[in-house]
Amino acid sequence: MATNINMGKFLKSNVLDTISKKYKFDPERSLPYLIEITRQLQQVQDLVDETTMYMNYVREIKGRELIDEFVARQGSVELDIEYPFNEGDDYWTIENGKIVWSCWDDQSEELYREGYTSEYFKTESQARDFLMQKTIGDESK
Repeated sequence: MATNINMGKFLKSNVLDTISKKYKFDPERSLPYLIEITRQLQQVQDLVDETTMYMNYVREIKGRELIDEFVARQGSVELDIEYPFNEGDDYWTIENGKIVWSCWDDQSEELYREGYTSEYFKTESQARDFLMQKTIGDESK
């Protein structure tokens, strides 16, 4: 981004004019002036550095706010997912070779959305039959 400020030209013109016209190139008078100009320029540089750090921080905060806003919007989007069970339904899974009963709830839906890959069974006997067939199939190998 360009600005209308040309600091180099401004400083060159003013510093050289002051040294030549006001101090007549006298080192005893020009050097203290140049030291003071250097000190003030350092203060300006410190201010620019501090402001730049602050603006980068503001940019970071705005970026985080945009991300948070995006995540909040995504979280509020209703996903049209067909779940295998309704809330409150009993179901069974097999975990580590054991039949596990559970009741379908919000946590079940979250696991399902995240891709939980266990087989779901509507009855304990379905889970038991599946486990027996799997066990028999594994033994024949």
